Amino acid sequence: MPNVTGNRNIIIQPQDTKIGLTIRVTICSTATANDGYIPFSTTVSGVATTIYDEAGVDVTSDLLYAGATISGGQDIKVELKYPLTNGDGRYKLSYLLTLSDSSTKELDFNRIYAKTL
Repeated sequence: MPNVTGNRNIIIQPQDTKIGLTIRVTICSTATANDGYIPFSTTVSGVATTIYDEAGVDVTSDLLYAGATISGGQDIKVELKYPLTNGDGRYKLSYLLTLSDSSTKELDFNRIYAKTL
């Protein structure tokens, strides 16, 4: 399973930019183990991110400050900003991972909230 650095909701407030979110994608420990999210001896080589509002509308350009970067073949970091167009609400960040063996994996992060506190 992927592990989000910090196990809490991400809250974005007006004027927020560059709010970092890092997800660590665990790699299976052996070729026969089922203890990771991606197969043994693979790494994440590419990632596409899409952000959806509660109605399922793609609002990536409103919330994504900077595209995803990959570190160490398993840490994926994106930077978010407050959505001026859509404003307060709950958002879902979807990742499409391309692995070093050319296969793909998908994962979703549903704990992004934009609100004025």
